[in-house]
Amino acid sequence: MRASPNASFVPIPGHLLIVAGTRPEAIKLAPVVCALLGDGRIPISVIAAGQQAAEVSCVFADWGLYATHLPQMPSRSHWRVAEREQRHRLRVLFLALGADAIMVQGDTWSAYAAARAAAELGRPLIHVEAGLRSPDPRDPYPEDALRRLISRRAWLHFAPTETARNVLIDEGIAESQVSVSGSTAADALRRLMAQPQPVALSDEPIGLMVTVHRRENWDGGLERIFDALDQVMRERPALRVLWPLHSNPKLAAKVRERFADQAQMVLNEPLPQRAFVEQLHRCGRILSDSGGVQEEVPYLGAAALIARRCSERPQSEDSGHARLCAADDPNFLAELNRLLDRPRPAATPFDQRAPWGDGRAGARIAQRVIDALLGRTVVQPETAQLAHA
Repeated sequence: MRASPNASFVPIPGHLLIVAGTRPEAIKLAPVVCALLGDGRIPISVIAAGQQAAEVSCVFADWGLYATHLPQMPSRSHWRVAEREQRHRLRVLFLALGADAIMVQGDTWSAYAAARAAAELGRPLIHVEAGLRSPDPRDPYPEDALRRLISRRAWLHFAPTETARNVLIDEGIAESQVSVSGSTAADALRRLMAQPQPVALSDEPIGLMVTVHRRENWDGGLERIFDALDQVMRERPALRVLWPLHSNPKLAAKVRERFADQAQMVLNEPLPQRAFVEQLHRCGRILSDSGGVQEEVPYLGAAALIARRCSERPQSEDSGHARLCAADDPNFLAELNRLLDRPRPAATPFDQRAPWGDGRAGARIAQRVIDALLGRTVVQPETAQLAHA
């Protein structure tokens, strides 16, 4: 056991760098960025880390935000090589921009690289969406492992739920370093639902949406999902399925190869978040392995079958809006039919009783960060005993 690498940090009104590598990170950080800019007391810069450059750019543009972009990361055969290069690039940029504190979100390689770069430079790290844990640390891989490693380097932790907060406390992080904010995904969703609705992608009603991209489904799981969809479409000739393809070209190519000639399947390029949310709101049923979808379905009054063995977001399952079933489970086809036959669940209002908060997490995070950096609140990282990373 050792003390936090940020234990000696003295709060100052310094330059805060906010790092987003992927589209989900950008979506969940945008409400925080807007709240910090609206206050104006802390100088901030937003960094697009180059993992999903085009997608991150589109998200920030939709929010009217500007980001400093690192070049797109080249594809590598080994993720650790990419992480090492990403960490070096971020460390150089942090020094060039004069970073006094670093903010990351979630559980991606970009977030982990930024966390390590911050630790190497002795800069305090702020972690948004902290404390989510899967029952199995090896599943999903590598996300759950990365969350734990980022937590060991963080100075301030923003937990989306009380459960996540308690996890962090149990792991030895000082209570003064942890705040329950709610999920910023709810903030982004609340904003989108207040906007005018986009045009439908299909003239016919969509009965099911599909999004599958996680590594646990790459090795055999994707084919089992294909087979299950084929069967339900044969048995339900009136069913129309919308599959917004993932930005991973190899994954998208596999889906096109299987379903390009299937009249019931509507294949679409990756959707902007507003169009995706509206389509899910209209459809009401989704087969997915996404973490973000699990947070969205309660507020949209939609039902989800999550093609995973375990999840770090049990609140959505507890609410009755999501159900877990791995693609290799013998009951997977039956669960897919159950999803299609079940009544649509009621929407959860944006309030404190909601599984992921009231949609005002960004303002809470911004205020806490401002107070901490300006020295208005007492934060005692020296009391936190954290495990070796």
